Amino acid sequence: MRDWEKILIGLGKLWLKARFISVVSSHAPCLATGGKSYEGRMMTFVLPPLIFLAFLRCRGSENFLFNADSKSIAQEINRSTLSIEGNRIPALDTEFEYYINFGGFVTGIPLLEDDIAVSRPITNGIAVQLLRGDFPNLHGISEVLKLGCLFALFAFNTACEITIDYLAKATKMIKNSLRKYLDYLERAFLIHRVPRVDKNPNHLQRQVALKVYLTAPYLSFDMFALISPTGRPFCRLAGTTFVAQWLASPDKMNFAYAPLAGRESRHCKYA
Repeated sequence: MRDWEKILIGLGKLWLKARFISVVSSHAPCLATGGKSYEGRMMTFVLPPLIFLAFLRCRGSENFLFNADSKSIAQEINRSTLSIEGNRIPALDTEFEYYINFGGFVTGIPLLEDDIAVSRPITNGIAVQLLRGDFPNLHGISEVLKLGCLFALFAFNTACEITIDYLAKATKMIKNSLRKYLDYLERAFLIHRVPRVDKNPNHLQRQVALKVYLTAPYLSFDMFALISPTGRPFCRLAGTTFVAQWLASPDKMNFAYAPLAGRESRHCKYA
């Protein structure tokens, strides 16, 4: 709906004691939690896929793992004193594995409860919908095939360090077009870019390297297949999961990374 902001403000003037909530599609311009507009009358909140704690709560495994009720668990989290008994860590690891592969959507939880072997993505191809159709064209993306190849590269190499030069060479795209495609993927809430800082840490004036994370680890399953906890990609998806827990918070803008001294940076490989 065009001019939806003005329509909401108009409704607010008619019903002063009411609070109106509008849902904006993920292909809209990038929004951040806490943002205010129209003299503070409109506030933005990013509603991400289920975080790990919400996943445990929907699964009914939270109370068992931490041997407490939900109210006590919330109090322990606020005091940063939440603990788990050692003999329940394997069960927590299993839940974490389930979360990485299925946990972003409530529709995946009944499948796990019934022990049904899932052989297809449970997101109804959300990534594919945002990579095809009219959405990219509305944002000036003309080569949809290259957009899909670029996202597949990130899905396969999430949490790896990349450079713009490397991406331009791997995808055979000019840098200006490449940056436009990156902007679209982030606006569509498919990836999140984390800048690099120096050892002090200060932001670099010229960002030639960055890390790209999927906004949710299950998007890898959406593109490829189930991820085994013994495989190397699982480590990168674990890091992706950590970053994803913060994507609804304004603090996500404070995320950055720095290469460790004496260690070689890990670059992504073109799939």
